[in-house]
Amino acid sequence: MIDNVYFVFLLSLNYIQAVWIIAYKQFLSLKESLILTSLLVVQGITSIWLDNTYFTLLLLFFFLAQFVFVTRKLNDWLISSLLLVFEDALILISWLPTVDLWNILLLKSVVSLKTYTTNLFFLVIAQQLLLALLFFITRYILKRLALLNSLALLPKKNRGLSIAILFCLFLSIGLQQLGVFKGYSVAYFYSTFIVIGFNIFFSWNIFLLTKYYKEKQYSILLAEMYTQEKQKIELATKFKDTYKELLTNLTADLEVNDLDHASQQLNSIIDYSDSFLTPNLYRKIALVNTPSIQGLLTNFIKKCDTASIDLSLQVSQELSSSAMNLVDFIRCFSILLDNAYDATLVSQEKSISIEIEGDPNYITITVKNTYVENPEIALQDFFQNNFSTKENHQGKGLYIFSKIVASYKKATYRISKKDSFFIIVFSIPKLKNPTV
Repeated sequence: MIDNVYFVFLLSLNYIQAVWIIAYKQFLSLKESLILTSLLVVQGITSIWLDNTYFTLLLLFFFLAQFVFVTRKLNDWLISSLLLVFEDALILISWLPTVDLWNILLLKSVVSLKTYTTNLFFLVIAQQLLLALLFFITRYILKRLALLNSLALLPKKNRGLSIAILFCLFLSIGLQQLGVFKGYSVAYFYSTFIVIGFNIFFSWNIFLLTKYYKEKQYSILLAEMYTQEKQKIELATKFKDTYKELLTNLTADLEVNDLDHASQQLNSIIDYSDSFLTPNLYRKIALVNTPSIQGLLTNFIKKCDTASIDLSLQVSQELSSSAMNLVDFIRCFSILLDNAYDATLVSQEKSISIEIEGDPNYITITVKNTYVENPEIALQDFFQNNFSTKENHQGKGLYIFSKIVASYKKATYRISKKDSFFIIVFSIPKLKNPTV
C-alpha cells in the first residue's frame, strides 16, 4: 500500500493544484495563494518526521487559512465553504479510479504486492493528470456560466449552513480515509458517494436560488420602471389639461408687457413639466445587464431621490466583459457611490453624475459629485487609510478602493476637481474572450 508520507505529499500537490487552477484570481490574491502553497509545502515536508496520524491536522491549517482568505475577500461564508467542498469532491473523484481503488485491491489481496508496486507510479501520475483535467474543466465552467457572479446575489447570512457543510465535509473525508487505510471498501465508497452527492445537491439548489434572485432583481427593476413611467403619464395628462390655459395667460402677460408675471408663468411651466421630461433612470439601469449591479444602482437612485440629490446616469457599456472579479467591482463601485453621496449631502448644490462607457479594451466608470472644497486638503489625502473629512467616520472606503484597484493589472483610477465637482475616473480592462 502507498506509504502515508507519499500520500500526504501527493495530497499536498493536489491542493496546490486547487489553489493555482481554481482559486487564484477568482477567490485568492497572489500573496494569499503563495501563503497557502507554503503551508502545503511545509505539510508535505513535516509529514516525513511527524507521526502519520497527525497529517490531517496539518490539512486543517490549510482549510482554515483558505476559508479565512476567501471569506475576507467575498464577505460570504457559504461560498468559502462550498469552495472547500468542491475542491475535496474533485480530489476524491480523481483518487477513486486510480490510487485509492488500487490500495483497496491490494488490501483485499486481489493484486499482488509486486503488481501493486510495479503499476503504482503510473496510477499516481494518472491521478494527478485526472485531477488537473477536472480542475481545468471546473475553472472553464465557473467562467463560462459566471457562477461567482450568480453566487454574489445570494443572501450573506449563511453561517449556520456553512458550518454544517464543513462538518459534513470533514466527517465524510475522515470516513473515506479510514476506508482507504483499513481496506473498508464499503465505508470508502459510501463516504465518497456522500461527498459527491453532497456537491450535486447543493449545486442544484444554489442554481435554483441564484435563478430566483436574478428574476427577483429583474422584477424589482421592471416595477420601478413601470412606476416612474406611470407617474410621468399621469403628470403629462394633467399638464395637457392646463397647458393651453398656461400659454393663454403667458400670451396675455406678454401683450400687456408684464414681463415679471410672464417670467413667473414660464418658470411654473418649466417646473411643472420637469418631472416627466426627466429621463427614466431605471430604464438606463436595465442596460447594465448585471443583476447585482442593477440592484446597487436601483437602491442608489432611491437614496438620492430621498435626499433630493440631482442624479444623472449615462450607460453605454455592459459590465459583463469586465476582467475584474464581480465582488471586487461591486465593492469599488459602491465605495465610489457612497463617497459621492456623503460629499454631496453637505454641499450647497446637490448633484451627482455617473457615466458607464467603454472602448474595445477598457470599461470606464466616471463619478462626479459636488463637494465642499478645503484648500488645505490635497486630493490624494482622500485615499489615505483612516482619513476622512466627516466626523465619526472611519475613512477607509477610498483607501480600500485604491488597494483593490492596485491588485489588478492595467486597472487604474485618477482623481481631479473641476467647477466645484470632485471627479473619479475608474478604468478596468476587458476580458479578451468575454463570456456570452
